[in-house]
Amino acid sequence: MTDTLDIKLSDAALARQTGDMVHFLVTQRKQPFYRKHCEGVLAQPLSLPEMVGVVQEYTNHVTQLCSRVNMALAADSPSLAEVGEYIRKLRSSVMALPLVEEVA
Repeated sequence: MTDTLDIKLSDAALARQTGDMVHFLVTQRKQPFYRKHCEGVLAQPLSLPEMVGVVQEYTNHVTQLCSRVNMALAADSPSLAEVGEYIRKLRSSVMALPLVEEVA
C-alpha cells in the first residue's frame, strides 16, 4: 500500500505547482484531508515489534516513503486517504517508543 503512494498535487490544498516548481502554502491549523484521514487513535495498540517495523518502514531510504508521506502531509493531498492509517500508526509509534526505551 504505502510503497505505491502517488501524490496528487493538483488536488492538494496547500501546494501550487508552476512548471517544475512546487510552492507550499503556510497554514496555522490542520487541513481538511489531514483531519479526515489522519486524525484519531488506533483501534488496537501496536506491539513493540510492530512499532519498530512502522518506524523502520518510514525511514527505509530505498522506498523513499518518508519523502512521499511528508510531501502528502505538507500539501494536504488527497493521497492522505491512502496512508491515513499508516500515519496514525507512525504517530503512535513515535510517541510510544521513547517511553519504551526508558523502561528497557
